[in-house]
Amino acid sequence: MQIFSKKNIEAAKTDIEAAKKVVITAHLNPDGDALGSTLALYNFLKDKKECHVVYPNNIPDTFKWMPGCGDIIIWDNEQAHQIVAEADLMFLLDFNTASRVDKMQKIVEESSAVKIMIDHHPNPQEGLCKHVFSDPEAAAASELVYLFCKECGYDLSIDSARCLYTGIVTDTGCFQFNCTTQRTFQVAGQLAAFGFDRSEIIHHIYDSYSEGRMRLMGYVLSKKMVVFPQYHAAYISLTKAEADQFDYRVGDTEGFVNLPLCIQDVEFSAFFMERDGLIRCSFRSKGDFKVNTIAERYFNGGGHDNAAGGKSYKPLEEIVQRFVSLLPKVTRPLVKKDKRKK
Repeated sequence: MQIFSKKNIEAAKTDIEAAKKVVITAHLNPDGDALGSTLALYNFLKDKKECHVVYPNNIPDTFKWMPGCGDIIIWDNEQAHQIVAEADLMFLLDFNTASRVDKMQKIVEESSAVKIMIDHHPNPQEGLCKHVFSDPEAAAASELVYLFCKECGYDLSIDSARCLYTGIVTDTGCFQFNCTTQRTFQVAGQLAAFGFDRSEIIHHIYDSYSEGRMRLMGYVLSKKMVVFPQYHAAYISLTKAEADQFDYRVGDTEGFVNLPLCIQDVEFSAFFMERDGLIRCSFRSKGDFKVNTIAERYFNGGGHDNAAGGKSYKPLEEIVQRFVSLLPKVTRPLVKKDKRKK
């Protein structure tokens, strides 16, 4: 299952072995794959190097059980600034452009550290990293981190395996999304062979929500979901004030964008949330309907064919109105397919 060139692997290994101070980071609002890939590498390197995981912002409570999570450093303090500034090696995992690390963008771009990117998003930023291990066909960055470590000849611990398995499970929706390939199952099988309790991981991810999150989910489904049957589309919008009524915590809306896709004949879903001084946009789809082009063209974003995101500094109502006005145009492939079926 060799997917990276031996020459590139050997060059990266040389830089890893020479490094003394390592920083591992991932995108803003880290999800299970960001956490899984970064913490897996951290658990491998922490006893070999001075190694730190630094994130742009806080992590969801759902994932605080993961091995090494207690050592994560959040960017908004002097310690984090100094650690990143002194790094001579930096791993950029589960993101393809420096803008995805938000307030850390400038220091990441200007850092003289050797940078290694391992990611599955298309079109990695040119010139950002010395070593780029990218494959948009991968289901998750965690899948690629496993293959990278295997091709480097690194022996991972059971803790690293648990982290990587978590990343793959979350980014594939428990292996149900189209991004799941034969190779994904092979990697998941090899990770499962480490012998950890897979049911425990599923419990942590999907069966340990706060009461506030559950009530927030009920609220968005009953009050905030708007369905357009004629376009096979739906959206949910949420203001900061609405979220705060339910004691919102980072990660509480994870997966909300997928909820409308549970409705028969809805194949395109969007979620718009007011947070951190801007509107965060998420898009999901079924089958061959691509949402990354919509995110790129209209919402300052990008991503995968069936999962993409964007952002805007315009008011939430204006963004929602724009989305609704675009539906007749962007959903033409879905409408045409429906007519052919009939």
